[in-house]
Amino acid sequence: MALMRPTPGHRGLHHYVWTWRQTAEVLGLWLVLSGLTLLAIPWITQGWLGVLQAAWPALGLGPASSLGTTAVSHWGLVWPHFHIDMPTPLPARWQWWCYVLGALFALVASSRMSRNQLPWIYLMRVVATLCLLSALAFEFLTIRMVSNPGHLVIDTLALATFLIGFLPSLHALILYIFPLPIRIKVLATLCAMGFVVVSAPLQAGSLALLAQHGSALAIMPLYMLATALPQLLVQLAIYGYFMSLAPPFPTEPPPPDDAADSLYGGRSKA
Repeated sequence: MALMRPTPGHRGLHHYVWTWRQTAEVLGLWLVLSGLTLLAIPWITQGWLGVLQAAWPALGLGPASSLGTTAVSHWGLVWPHFHIDMPTPLPARWQWWCYVLGALFALVASSRMSRNQLPWIYLMRVVATLCLLSALAFEFLTIRMVSNPGHLVIDTLALATFLIGFLPSLHALILYIFPLPIRIKVLATLCAMGFVVVSAPLQAGSLALLAQHGSALAIMPLYMLATALPQLLVQLAIYGYFMSLAPPFPTEPPPPDDAADSLYGGRSKA
């Protein structure tokens, strides 16, 4: 009987041949892309500010002058910091009860749904639970002091800014180690950063619209589900796609038959 070899597993479990040339390539790509990214971040944030200032009055969120940026220095680098003035009134008692009863109704309805809709059941339960926690925290803790949804928008844009600056380093650690052409590695990083650049103002405007025209009670669920989570899921999808372009087999030569026999306990007899 022929020697049975293990089925090829995930690409991340393979041992690829690594050389000093690849080390220099990874370091060079990381330095070039990181430098260009740091130079581009002020221009990117100014573009976000222009888009949001143009959309703010149209969305009914206030005048364009309520948005602005200030320069903040961290570790010798100047980072733009957004400031947004967008206060919202606290919910009335009847609004609080409607919010709680709606969350309880969603929990009960999720228990009556078919098992075929299992992903949606869990999603409904997570959202309803977060809404209940938000209502309880608003009632019994000091969450009611945070009634400015502008902080939600500021944190969303700050997260996007940090993600853009961190992506070259992240890809150098987890993507550039695969035997991919340089153009594919650069394209992967540009696609990941391009998505953040395009989606960040849309995400920030959508969250501001939901928080302003909804209720201050929705700020906590929006923080938990709609700030970092969508960006992380998309980044995982982009990384998974470009990692799948790597060769499915290790680039090192297979072991000789004698070494394989000793490794797997000897050749099986027919």
